[in-house]
Amino acid sequence: MQIPDPSIDEFLEAFLLNYGNLSDRFPRLSPPLIEDPPVPDDPFAGVVLDWGDEENNQQDEEMEDYYGVEAADPEGLVFDLTQDLLYKVFSHLDAPGLCSVAQVCRQWGAMSVHEDFWHTLDFTRKELRTEDVVDVCKKFSNASTVLMGNGNRLDEYIVQKALGRLRNLTSLSITDAHNNLSSADHFFRALTQHCRALTTLSVTNVMLTSSMVVISHPQLQTLVLDHTHNHGLRLACPALKSLSLQHATLSGLLLECPLLESVNVGACAKLADVMLRTALVACPALKRLDVSGCALVTDDTMRQVAVACARLERLDASHCPLLTFSNVRFPALLEFTAMGCEGVATSCVNMLGYAHQLESLTLDYCWTLAALELELYHLQNVSLFNCRMLSDVKLRTPRLSSLRLDSCGALRKVDIYSAELRALALRGQPFLREVRLRGPELTSLDLTECDGLHELTGEAFLDPQACPKMTSLVLDNCEGLTRLTLASPSLSRLSLAGCSGLSAVDLACPALTSLATDGCNRLATARLAPVALADVSLGTCPHLASLCIQSAELAGLDLRGCGALEGVELDCPAMTRLDTSYCSKLSSLSLAPMAAKCRALSTLVLAGAVVSLDGLMALSELKNLSRLDLSYTEIESLEPIFSACTQLKALLLSACKRLPDAALTPLHFGLRLPLLEELDVSYCNLSAGAVGELLARAPHIARFSFNGCSKLDDSIWDRLAEPPEGSPKQRDERPGNCFEQRDQRSGESPEQGDERPGGPPEQRDEHPGVATGQQQGGLEHPRDGSKKIASEPLTCPPAPRVLGDPSEESPGRSEGLFVGVMGSPGKVAKRLREVNLGDGNGGRGEVRQRKLTTQEMTSFENTLVRHPFTLDEGAGKRPVERMTALESPGGEKAEGAEKPSVAATDLSAVAQDSTVSHSRFLGPSAEIPEIPVAEAQVEELQSRESQSDELQSDEPQIGGDPMEFEHPRRMLTSLSLVGCNGLRSVRLETCPELTDLNASLCGNVRQARVTCPKLVQLNLSQCGRLTAAAVQCSTLRTLNIQGCQLDDSEVLGMARGCPALETLDVRSCVRMRSDDTVRTVRELCPGIRRLHCDAH
Repeated sequence: MQIPDPSIDEFLEAFLLNYGNLSDRFPRLSPPLIEDPPVPDDPFAGVVLDWGDEENNQQDEEMEDYYGVEAADPEGLVFDLTQDLLYKVFSHLDAPGLCSVAQVCRQWGAMSVHEDFWHTLDFTRKELRTEDVVDVCKKFSNASTVLMGNGNRLDEYIVQKALGRLRNLTSLSITDAHNNLSSADHFFRALTQHCRALTTLSVTNVMLTSSMVVISHPQLQTLVLDHTHNHGLRLACPALKSLSLQHATLSGLLLECPLLESVNVGACAKLADVMLRTALVACPALKRLDVSGCALVTDDTMRQVAVACARLERLDASHCPLLTFSNVRFPALLEFTAMGCEGVATSCVNMLGYAHQLESLTLDYCWTLAALELELYHLQNVSLFNCRMLSDVKLRTPRLSSLRLDSCGALRKVDIYSAELRALALRGQPFLREVRLRGPELTSLDLTECDGLHELTGEAFLDPQACPKMTSLVLDNCEGLTRLTLASPSLSRLSLAGCSGLSAVDLACPALTSLATDGCNRLATARLAPVALADVSLGTCPHLASLCIQSAELAGLDLRGCGALEGVELDCPAMTRLDTSYCSKLSSLSLAPMAAKCRALSTLVLAGAVVSLDGLMALSELKNLSRLDLSYTEIESLEPIFSACTQLKALLLSACKRLPDAALTPLHFGLRLPLLEELDVSYCNLSAGAVGELLARAPHIARFSFNGCSKLDDSIWDRLAEPPEGSPKQRDERPGNCFEQRDQRSGESPEQGDERPGGPPEQRDEHPGVATGQQQGGLEHPRDGSKKIASEPLTCPPAPRVLGDPSEESPGRSEGLFVGVMGSPGKVAKRLREVNLGDGNGGRGEVRQRKLTTQEMTSFENTLVRHPFTLDEGAGKRPVERMTALESPGGEKAEGAEKPSVAATDLSAVAQDSTVSHSRFLGPSAEIPEIPVAEAQVEELQSRESQSDELQSDEPQIGGDPMEFEHPRRMLTSLSLVGCNGLRSVRLETCPELTDLNASLCGNVRQARVTCPKLVQLNLSQCGRLTAAAVQCSTLRTLNIQGCQLDDSEVLGMARGCPALETLDVRSCVRMRSDDTVRTVRELCPGIRRLHCDAH
């Protein structure tokens, strides 16, 4: 419903013209309303509102439909709203609001003109005729406030006929009355005669035509004559208490106001000093005086005012160049302001010394003030902003709560005592050298850009007893500061940003939780003990040479780029992150003491550091280390890492140029670092074969990064297409396995075997140097199967059986030696205790009585760890006569131990049949244990080697079923190949868990085919030769092919295969030329949110 809404001005004009006919018929209502007033027959008679009958009827119908009530009847009011409710609602409306609601209906219109709602009559909104003003004042005689101006007639007539009818008029405001108040004397005289209740008169920006204006009103209490233009003013108002003459062009002033308490003659530049003195002396009750900007006022006036006005409490003498306040005393002064007074100096300070009740002091821009020393108990606020010559400030003010000392360029010494001051800012003091503070409640101190501070040491600067609650200290950009020594038990925040000259820091702040050292380029020594820092970053201190930190809360330490750092002393038991990247002088040998006191470290970054193998062995103390970064180092062997860091989940070896291919071989099948999830070998000189072997044989690693590996080729896609190689596993998962069955054939149970001289398995496995059931060589082997690793334990296919004697038949051969890695070396050694050992002559009865001693088994277990079951070609073709590797860990044979003999052991067959080779464990340069064999059995073993297939098929299989390899699930989720220019294509189809693939900047890639079921992000940007791509990934959300040579058909084909796309970047794809491609992509991928393309 739309109700016609004529403008407020038009309605008000029509309303005022006809208001006389309405007011005579309305009785006066006084809240609260008890009875509804009588409703007139036609309350809006005479009001000109040209709406029309038809339109009016239509509005009535719309109102009835909208409000659900019957429309207003011209003969009476039918709105179901009581007068009480309307009265309460309308009492909150101003004049424009009342005019608006008056147009709704007759009931509302009648209520809107109630005189109780019109206490303020505003005639400044529209130029009205004098008759209109008179009529309105006549009808609303209960109004108490009148606003006039903007063309209203102001003379004796308007006062007599209009304002004089307002019985309760107490406030009159005249503003901008066309810059002219004709006959000012007659106007003010008429106000005195006809407006007896007037208490407040404000005349602003008005030209008073009379040369001398006389105002004499017995009830006037407040008079404002700001921005008026006249020559003289005489006031004879016995009740006047406040007078304001700001910016008045007065030259003479005469006051006869004994009760006057406040005088404001600010900016009265023409007011003579003598006239002002005479006027103020006649006001003994004066409490507030503002003479700011009175350029002619002198000290004589101030002295006489101080004598005549002994109760003066507030004085504003700003910008009075002739004032020095010499021999002036204001004993009752509470607030003093003297901004920009050029004469304020020592004499002014002496005057302030006698103002014992002073609470507020403002001396901003007093450029001649050199020193300020005050001992005032009640002083609370002090402002000394931009006092150029101020050099010494000494305040003994127990109740001081606010102090401003900014931009005092000559300030050298600050000595402050305050029992209530909480924050102090001394910014921009280039010559400040000494700061003494005593504040029991002081919590914050800001000394930003105080270049004059050189050494802040001991209690002279910040006494912990004098400032026991200091929590924040800011020394930013103090370029002259060279040494800082603090011992504060409460300090929690310290900022030293931009202190380029700082060389030594010694902090003993046990509560310190925040420290900023950005820009401390010359910091050489830092001692932070004790502190409560949770995170420290000193990477912006390139000259830092010595560091000592003691913090029980420290979790992260960043020392990146501290190239001069040589000594580090850390006592941080809770620290989990340490970054010493590019600390070229920090030796890895220093890791030992750090690891001893920081055992909670989980992330260690040694990128670009000098790393030694001995130093890395110290990492064995870090049992929780899960992320290690050795990027940009000269490391050549990872054996110390495999031995010391068995819990690693992320290993970063980016740009390790000397790292050989064989160094990563122990990671195959999870033999070493079985918990590893992320491996970064970007920019390493790895061959494509090594990378392919790693991808195929380490399926438990989830994130690989091969960025910048130029030797990679398309063979890695073939290795990823193959099923991941796992460790060999017995098909029959029965716990007995081959050894159990051998025991059963020999008439012994596994439990009976535990009673042999070797002892129970639990005791036989626990030998010095070997950890069974725990961790050995970086691989965890659980006993009970309750805890498993990422991939299955390494097992090998069964080796050819070893005959006790070449002449033995099947019974002797079935009890020969079987060699197979069925788990940890401890398990292998345990089974070897039960192996028949012969004397080389085929003596079977003596063979079963010979067992390995404990020392022999310990030595053999260590040998298994260091040298797997592989031999070179020459040694492997001879049967084993004596196992010389069964020595003590030190290399010496056990005393008193008979050197055992093995009837026949063809260990070379293990290397030939098993997928585990010697080179993958130790590399081609690793030493192979010498195992001499008996020459009598060479011919038989050579023949057996040539017929190995027949032996495996004809001979009975111990354990029931032959061995097989189990193919584990590939856990690869992220693969990064940025800048691998050796790749010619991208082909991924068999990575079920892959979610992120990045092959950007591969300049030689020409085609791509990706069909990974869980892929979410694919980046092929800047592959400048990519012309064909097929992507079928239903879960892909982000696709970036910026800068590729794909045409419109290829892009549309990718969009069809990726319906869940949300972000697509096809910028700089020069072969995309159709404008319809983008529209079609949006149709194929309705969920796309961001589509970046070039404007055609």
